[in-house]
Amino acid sequence: MMQHVFLAATLVVAGSFQTAYGQCTTPGSLAAAPDGSGNMILSWSDTGADSYTLNLEDAPGNPEVLDITYTGITGTSFTSEILTPGFNYKFKVRSHCGGDHSSWSSFYIFTADGDSVVIGGDDDSTGVGGDDGGIGGGVDDSTGVGGDDGGIGGGVDDSTGVGGDDSSGVFLCDAPDGLMADAAATSATLSWNMVDGAFMYRIKVEDGSGNPVDFLTHGTTGSTSFDVSGLEPSSNYKFKVRTLCVGDHSGWSSWKPFTTAPLRMAAPVMESIYPNPAADQVNLVLLPAEVNAQLQVIDMTGRIMFAEVIPANTTSFQIPTAGWPEGMYRILLQNNESKPLMIAR
Repeated sequence: MMQHVFLAATLVVAGSFQTAYGQCTTPGSLAAAPDGSGNMILSWSDTGADSYTLNLEDAPGNPEVLDITYTGITGTSFTSEILTPGFNYKFKVRSHCGGDHSSWSSFYIFTADGDSVVIGGDDDSTGVGGDDGGIGGGVDDSTGVGGDDGGIGGGVDDSTGVGGDDSSGVFLCDAPDGLMADAAATSATLSWNMVDGAFMYRIKVEDGSGNPVDFLTHGTTGSTSFDVSGLEPSSNYKFKVRTLCVGDHSGWSSWKPFTTAPLRMAAPVMESIYPNPAADQVNLVLLPAEVNAQLQVIDMTGRIMFAEVIPANTTSFQIPTAGWPEGMYRILLQNNESKPLMIAR
């Protein structure tokens, strides 16, 4: 009589839905103008987006270190109150619509004008300045690097974190080179060559070409490596680095693109089992793992009917069941996942 294997199993479905990249229109017609009160109005064209993200940075010739990102802007303009008159800045904008985002616009470079404006203040999002007692005194904040530091470079206390308002515009330290990325599925270790005279490095990471998931983060470190997390598997990113040295900072390095690895399991997962019922063997469809795993089939008395090592990266596997007595069995994987198995005549 033909034997049949009856298996009750659940189907594991993994994945996520993402909209196509580039369905939003990239803003254009970027402009900057003083508002007459010492602030700068940054504007762009209306793309019909739900919201906009704006990135504001120091531009060549500006001794300050500034890199701030503003999200959730619902209009087509933004008033910046933190810029120093006569200093150079640049900004770029991207659209957000229906769960998607556009690519970044080109940077628009401008010189701040108007009444004197003090840069910095209490807790801010720059990551490199503000009233931070970590180096030069002032009120501790979340920026983590500098602040009201007039002792290096001279001039008026500012938010650069590396000195006073030294407007010479001449870089005293070099930008890092040798940028590399060691990327896993959802994280990466970014590294670069040491620069003589550097006491800190500033890192910026963004989503790269073809990546539909908006990503932008900044960081500061005293070493020549930086760990970034929260990345998407099999996705493109890019990063750049600048040097902070005594009384100055370098320009940015060139962007370094990198791609995260595919999502891999630490142990295999039984995605499906077929046929059900079966005659002489059971077929397992597995989500692959990075390491070997132990597979066992046991009967209800605990006797091991089958044992095998499943090699890493295995996506399918067969269990022979011909000649097994009727009864209930259980398939066990090394990760303690189990599936019930029945053999009947």
